[in-house]
Amino acid sequence: PIGFALNEIDTNIVTYMNPKFAEIYGWPPEEFPTTVDFFNKVFPDPDYRMEVQTKIVADMASGDPDRMSWDNLRITTKNGENKIVSAFNIPLPEQNIMVSTVQDVTAQRTAEEALLNSELQKKIILNSSNELIVYYDAEMEIVWANKAVCNWLGKTEAEIVGMKNYCNIFC
Repeated sequence: PIGFALNEIDTNIVTYMNPKFAEIYGWPPEEFPTTVDFFNKVFPDPDYRMEVQTKIVADMASGDPDRMSWDNLRITTKNGENKIVSAFNIPLPEQNIMVSTVQDVTAQRTAEEALLNSELQKKIILNSSNELIVYYDAEMEIVWANKAVCNWLGKTEAEIVGMKNYCNIFC
């Protein structure tokens, strides 16, 4: 499930790319002779490309291994399909090699976004109700209250969230 590529650090020449790397990015290996070609093709928007390149260069220059991964990069394949990937690089300066790995996380991010939108829509609907609606956790602490509750108590949602024993409030 992981794409894998190697390139020379000093020349930016791509020396190896496994089939999964080419599949994820949607470009045949021969169209990525250098990392410059790679960036130009998978990040066609010049502003976004510059943003990504600037971040990657700064992270690489830091030498901090924790800064060698990038989530939610928006790429474009040869056929124009948009994907979301997570990438991780391992520089091996003594060997003049950069190891690059990539995973396609498009389906996961799309599902997360749909869930978030679903939750947002649910809150909008519940907020428009005149009924008192409260969400609470296993410890009976309020984690969300609709506008009707806020109006009834004369408090903001921020003031209500975290309250315990809400039965004492509403009963």
